Amino acid sequence: MQRVIIIYERAFGPNHPEAGRTLNNLAQLYLERNQDAEVEALLQRALDIYEQTLGLDHPESGRALHNLARLYQSRKQYTQAGPLYQRALTISEQAFGPNHPNTAAVLNTLALFYKAQDQHSQAEPLLQRALAINEQALGPNHPNTATALNNLAGFYKARGQYTQAIPLYQRALVINEQALGTDHPNTVSAVEGYSDLLQKMNHEQEAAAPNIKKAHNKAKRKMAKQSRKKNRRKR
Repeated sequence: MQRVIIIYERAFGPNHPEAGRTLNNLAQLYLERNQDAEVEALLQRALDIYEQTLGLDHPESGRALHNLARLYQSRKQYTQAGPLYQRALTISEQAFGPNHPNTAAVLNTLALFYKAQDQHSQAEPLLQRALAINEQALGPNHPNTATALNNLAGFYKARGQYTQAIPLYQRALVINEQALGTDHPNTVSAVEGYSDLLQKMNHEQEAAAPNIKKAHNKAKRKMAKQSRKKNRRKR
């Protein structure tokens, strides 16, 4: 990827948007590998390129802001992350509209940002708005709608509002199973969340129902396999 950056910079110049896009992709690759030592500099450089060549309010600038905010949030640098999320949301609302799925995606991450700091009164309306946007723009049975349902359900579960969480998890499960299949990571996530909720409510019998138990065990085996792979890479 470093060679690709050099090629793009030589072909288009160091401040061309294509160089910014490649920098952003390289940063995402490092994040996936938990190698974030260089990520901040890459994302900041990509943001500078977009802002200088495309403008402060361009969607690519908004995407770079969003990615940089996520990095700061992962480091618990909340004071740096918050303003970047707000700018990314403003850009998305202006560029795509307040009811566009891209805006819903930014709302979702901003809500999780507030949730991480126990700012529940700010997180809840954002999660609800993201769900409403996805239902209206993409339909009630779209995988993005299921993700929004799952996130809102997880929010209510964390606050002990179990009766609100149950129907949301159930809807997310049905949508994911029908649209993505039982082995998809999104379906596994919904199954785990729902099973954990039932256990918290002391519904052991329902939580141990064959379909939930089978999916839950499959999820645990998958996580164990991923953990073994990560351990082998570290050696």
